[in-house]
Amino acid sequence: MAVRNSYPDWVRSAYYSAELLLSDTQLWQIRVRSPVPLQSPAQAELELAYWLDEQWLRQMVPLILLSEQQDGKYYWYEYQLSPASTAFYQQFQQARFSYQRPRFRYLLQPTWSQQVDAALSSRLQLEYRFLPDYGYLSLGQMMRMVNFMPEEEWDWLCRGNEYLFDKGTACGDVVIRDPSGKTSPAN
Repeated sequence: MAVRNSYPDWVRSAYYSAELLLSDTQLWQIRVRSPVPLQSPAQAELELAYWLDEQWLRQMVPLILLSEQQDGKYYWYEYQLSPASTAFYQQFQQARFSYQRPRFRYLLQPTWSQQVDAALSSRLQLEYRFLPDYGYLSLGQMMRMVNFMPEEEWDWLCRGNEYLFDKGTACGDVVIRDPSGKTSPAN
């Protein structure tokens, strides 16, 4: 690991990206940091999606709660993707290896059976562990490590409201003012 960390960022990104494309989704983990305990944290799922032939192909996948902890200030929940994710990701890989050029959305977002309100969602921070050797990466770290992350994905994340969680590590802490004088956080 020490040797890998000593590589320049572009080399580390190339290795990470290549390993990610060949990874097993059952090893993928997401860690959620929350300022308050989540209602029914074990009842979680997320949507896997990739763009192919001018349309999004999607599948909802259950998440398996691995652990929940409290460190005094925050509640931490670690999840793993269920085996149901494997076939869908293999379809994406098959399309990629047959040069169909699909684009996978790696910005995974868990949802819970007890919906989390928007005010809390924006305070929840996600960390991604797609490859165990790299540990948990913040949203920004993960996006910078994936060297095939298209600019449209950054725009979708930073300019849109579809990503429900804290995106400050990727987009910064920006406030946008429209001509009427109203302000809204970009993350």
